[in-house]
Amino acid sequence: MRLLWLTYERLPHPDAVCHPATGDEAEFVIALLQRPYRERTHLAGQLIRYLAEQNQRAATDRCSVACRTPSGLYRCVPWRLAKWLRHVLPAAESVIQDTIGRVENWQRQQQCPGEFQHLSPTADRPAQPIRL
Repeated sequence: MRLLWLTYERLPHPDAVCHPATGDEAEFVIALLQRPYRERTHLAGQLIRYLAEQNQRAATDRCSVACRTPSGLYRCVPWRLAKWLRHVLPAAESVIQDTIGRVENWQRQQQCPGEFQHLSPTADRPAQPIRL
C-alpha cells in the first residue's frame, strides 16, 4: 500500500502531528484544500472544537470525526488527519497551492516497494522518498 506521511511540525512542538494518508485520503485532502478560504477556515474552526474534546482522551481512545466531503457525503476522518487539516486548512493560498501540488505529484509518481513519501506544508522542499 502506498502511503503519504502528512506531517506538521516536529516533536516536542505541541502541534506536531503525523498521519499516514492513503491514496483515497490524499484525494479527500485535495478536495478540502481546493475549497474557498472561508469554507476552509470554517471547517478548521469545527476541527479545533473536535480536537479539544479528543485531547482529553488517551491517544488510543480518540475517535474519528465525521466530515462532509465537497460532494455532500460524510466520511470518517482519523483524529491525526483532522489535526493536520486543522493546521493546514487556514493556511495562506500560496501554502495551499503548494501543498495541493505536492500531493498531486505524489499521486502521479510510481513508487518502489518499501518506499514512502513525507510531506509537510511547513517544509521548503518537495516530498522526498524515504527507503525502509
